[in-house]
Amino acid sequence: MFHKNRMVFKICFVLILAAIAVSPVFAQQDEYRLGLNKIVGFSSGDQIRGSMNLYVIGPAENIQSVKYTIDGKVVTEVTQPPFTASFQTASFDFGYHDLSAVVQTKDGRTVETAIRKFKFATAQEESSNVLNFLGPLLGLVVLVLGLGFVSQMILFRNKIKTLPPGTQREYGFRGGTICPNCKRPYAFHWWSPNLLTSKFDRCDFCGKFALARHYSIEELRKAEQNEIQSFDVSETIVQKSEEEKLREMLERSKYSDH
Repeated sequence: MFHKNRMVFKICFVLILAAIAVSPVFAQQDEYRLGLNKIVGFSSGDQIRGSMNLYVIGPAENIQSVKYTIDGKVVTEVTQPPFTASFQTASFDFGYHDLSAVVQTKDGRTVETAIRKFKFATAQEESSNVLNFLGPLLGLVVLVLGLGFVSQMILFRNKIKTLPPGTQREYGFRGGTICPNCKRPYAFHWWSPNLLTSKFDRCDFCGKFALARHYSIEELRKAEQNEIQSFDVSETIVQKSEEEKLREMLERSKYSDH
């Protein structure tokens, strides 16, 4: 029984020593990792195109030099901090490639990072990815602007803002414009779409849609003051309702019967 226990103890001791001996290897493998970011070009997931920057993630103070490899072949060796290197995907064939780094440490160890796979994309693949990303985004923007435009036409088609001439307005972060029809300044609405140098917007005062450019705050304040001088009360004709018109016709018919 004693000999059996002694044998078990020896086996356990050997296993512990083996674990201690092996553990630094695993730690060494995870000590450094390969990093990549875009300098100029395209990057989406594992697809890249253009000028890329390679770097090592890990304790930089213990790095002596770094060799960067693509498909197992050393493409460059860096011996000075920050131990980064750049390359052009156009210098290699299109398709998937294995990228890694071999780190030489100051304490004499050689550590190879885990391989990272990247697809060097073609121009067509880059365009396709960009369209796949921007398409839904642009569609959402157009939808929001369209809903805002339609809601303005439906909810406010017969409504105009009444504001005394010369009243100072708040124009907000979008700024303001001067209506090309009634010449009164107003703030751009949030839904007004940009069309090159102008916005397609609806005037708060005359209710008309038009292309209107952006004006400076000084120009807008001046237009507010100009309202006082140019506003002609005689031009503000009060429209009679159908009921008033009918009543007036009845009144006239009374006198015409006699």
